[in-house]
Amino acid sequence: MPVPIKEPFHFEIKYVERPAHYNMPTIAICKTHYEISYLLSGDRRTITSLNSYDRHAGDISTTPLNVYYHGIPLSNTTYKNILIKFHKEMAMPFIQIVGELAFDTLFGHWIHHFTKSTQQKIEHIFYNMLDEYNHYNELSELVLQGMLHNLLAIMIHERIPTSSEENSLHKINPLIMDALSFMEHHYLENPSLKEVATHISISPEYLSRLFKQTLGTSYSDYQNRIRLRHAYRLLEQTSLSIGEIAEQAGFSNGNYMCDVMKRYIGISPTAYRKLSLHKN
Repeated sequence: MPVPIKEPFHFEIKYVERPAHYNMPTIAICKTHYEISYLLSGDRRTITSLNSYDRHAGDISTTPLNVYYHGIPLSNTTYKNILIKFHKEMAMPFIQIVGELAFDTLFGHWIHHFTKSTQQKIEHIFYNMLDEYNHYNELSELVLQGMLHNLLAIMIHERIPTSSEENSLHKINPLIMDALSFMEHHYLENPSLKEVATHISISPEYLSRLFKQTLGTSYSDYQNRIRLRHAYRLLEQTSLSIGEIAEQAGFSNGNYMCDVMKRYIGISPTAYRKLSLHKN
């Protein structure tokens, strides 16, 4: 799940650079904020609980509330992106002008294409917002709100509509999202591939193929990444022992969690906790 915007702020803006092969570790869902993402470099496929879509450098993707999504690579080009998170109240003056329906429709398009000249304007806004956020002061939220309204207006008026909006979207097998959702909600029960397959009424072999074909990973790898996501949060935000964290993250014991963390990120839970404390 995306990290919520820190209180009392209403924005979070960050530059993201990942290797070309970067695969989101688990599915995510925005429950408290909206997201607008500008792809500077790379080729990505975003899989949602409703559809999937491809995006390339110069495209914007929008993430509405309460929709599961997962990102995977499409090429060998380095993934560079600027991500804007904001609470809806920051867009309310804009919504009062254009209407709630226009705002919801904008975010319902998921993927947005623009001409080269418009891409340059948009990229300029994203970098300006990033710079303002990185030099936050008492007026920054007001400045960011104004730039957000400008960005939303450009997106509405200058996005290139396809001959059919569905052309940019791809239908996906809904079974994979059913499986991911079940795993997210039952990770503490350590469900096996067979148990998840039975829950969604397909064979384990077919579910295993869906993981490989749709997400490019195995069932066990994805399950480990769900556990690790919870372990990271507990290591960062609590003083629980390694054994207690392992239990709450769905691992059988602390030693196994330590082995998995070392395999995935190269350091132990204790070392990870020390690094997170140093960053804070």
